[in-house]
Amino acid sequence: MKRKIVPVEKLKVSGNLDYLYKKVAPSLPDQYALAKQSGFTHVEGGMIFKYPLSEVKAAKEKAGVEQVMMNMADDYLTKGEIGWAAIPGKEKQFCEDLDRLVEYAKALNCKLVHVLAGKVEKPTPENHEVFMKNLRYALCIFEKEDLYGLVEAINWVVEPGYYLDTFEKAIDVIKEINSPRLKLLLDIYHLQYCSGNLTRNLQWLVPYTGHMQISQIPGRHEPGSMGEMNYDFIFKLLKELGYSGWIGLEYVPAGDIDEGLEWVAKQGVIGYERPEKKSS
Repeated sequence: MKRKIVPVEKLKVSGNLDYLYKKVAPSLPDQYALAKQSGFTHVEGGMIFKYPLSEVKAAKEKAGVEQVMMNMADDYLTKGEIGWAAIPGKEKQFCEDLDRLVEYAKALNCKLVHVLAGKVEKPTPENHEVFMKNLRYALCIFEKEDLYGLVEAINWVVEPGYYLDTFEKAIDVIKEINSPRLKLLLDIYHLQYCSGNLTRNLQWLVPYTGHMQISQIPGRHEPGSMGEMNYDFIFKLLKELGYSGWIGLEYVPAGDIDEGLEWVAKQGVIGYERPEKKSS
C-alpha cells in the first residue's frame, strides 16, 4: 500500500482497562475512575458487556474519559472463547454479539470495534467463507452507524488455534474485503512473537493499521521495562512512519501501575499526562 508519509510529532495512547486495572479493581466502573486518576483521557477494552449499558455509560461519563476501542465479545476473557466470526454454525451468535456491540459502541461514542475471529482447530475453506461473509455483513452495519472494524493477528504461543494466526493472513483478509471500514489491530507484542523483524514489518503494516497495542516480551509488562523490544526506538519509528492512530497500553503492570507509566509520560504523548503528586 503506497501512501505519502507525513511524520507526526506525538503519538496517542489509551489505557487498557482490563489489563491495567483488573488486579486492583475487578469492577469496570472502578477501572474507569482509576484510569482517570492515573492520568488517562482515553481508554480501550474492558469487560463492558458484563454490565447494563446505562451503568457503563454513566461510569465512563463520570470518569470523564473517552472510549476509543472495544472488543466485540467478552467471552475471550471469561470462557476461553475468542469470538465467532470464522466459525461455521455460529452465525446467529455472531449477529447477536454484533447487535449488542453496535448498541454499546454508539452509546459510548466509540468508533473502533474489534471483530474476533475465533478458534479453529483445523482451518478449512469453509472457515474463510464464513469469516468473509460475517465481516461483509458487519461492515454494512458499520458504514451505516459510522463505525470502523478491526481484525487482529494473535500469535499461536498465547492463543493456539486462533484463526488469524499470522499477519500475512490478516492482511490478505483486509485486502480481499477492500473497505476503508476495515483495518488492522496491530499488537506489537504479537508481531514480535509471530514475525520479529519489527522495523521492516512495521513499515509494511502501518498503512493498514487502524489501532495498535503494546507490551514487553517476556511477561507482557510495561513497554519501558526490560525485555526484547526497544520501545524508545519503536515509538521514534512510528512517528517517522506517520502513525496517527491510537496505541493501547495492553499490558500487565509488573508493579505499581503509576510507576510503570513513567516511561509513557516521558514520551510526550497525547491521551495520558502524569498527574502532579500532591504534597504532604
